[in-house]
This record gives sequence, C-alpha cells and structure tokens, in this order.
Amino acid sequence: MATLKTILGIGSEEYQVTSGKLLTSLTKDYTVTEGGIVTTEIDATTEGTAVKLLSACTHALGTKVYLRNLHATNTLKFKCTGGTNYEIVLTPGQFAFFPWTATCPEPEDEDHATNLHMFVFASAVDTTLEYGTFI
Repeated sequence: MATLKTILGIGSEEYQVTSGKLLTSLTKDYTVTEGGIVTTEIDATTEGTAVKLLSACTHALGTKVYLRNLHATNTLKFKCTGGTNYEIVLTPGQFAFFPWTATCPEPEDEDHATNLHMFVFASAVDTTLEYGTFI
C-alpha cells in the first residue's frame, strides 16, 4: 500500500492580508486507494451524458478526493448525486482536494437518493482530468 504525503503552505508576509497569524504549513499522510493518481480523457459534454467517475459503494465515508483539470482551455464539472446535489467546477489548471461524503445504500435499496456517486463532464471533448482517492 502506498502513502500520499500532503503538504499545504499558506502565508503572506509581504502583503499582510490578515491581522492574525496565517497557517504556515499542514502535513498529513494518507493511504492511497484505487491505484493512486490516474489521468483520463473526459469526452462527455453534458450533464445528461456525464460519466461516473467514482462510485460511493467502493469508497469509505470520508475518503479524500483529488481532482485536477489539466486542460489549457476546457472546464470540468463534477456532480455528486444524492438527497442534495453538489457541484464542483474546475477551470483550466485548477485543482481540488476535499473529503467526500460517499455513502452506499443497503443492497435492496441500490438506487436510493442517498447514494452519492460522483459524475463528471466537460465543456468540450478530450479534456484531461487527473484524479485520485485517499483514506
């Protein structure tokens, strides 16, 4: 099993954007799941044709998700379905790293609204997505 070491640094000595002390670094190790970081091309261009990127039933509650739009001009949209729909939009070069509230329904209720799968579609075909899941 591999490990992802995340290091986040935030600060602004020159511009003093806040009166309080900013977080200067945060380090956390995560266990890599689902084969680490993967790059794929997204050809779906509408919400109706969006492809399932991650299945809630194969990820534990609280799985950390990394998404990065590698395309120079196209936008990626991610939808998490369920009782409340959530959307993430990544413009060219943007990335996201967040905890995912994946939940799997009971087997007899496989299509229930609380099943939070993650779908993705792009503003144009051949949009490159880099992604990974960690726990």
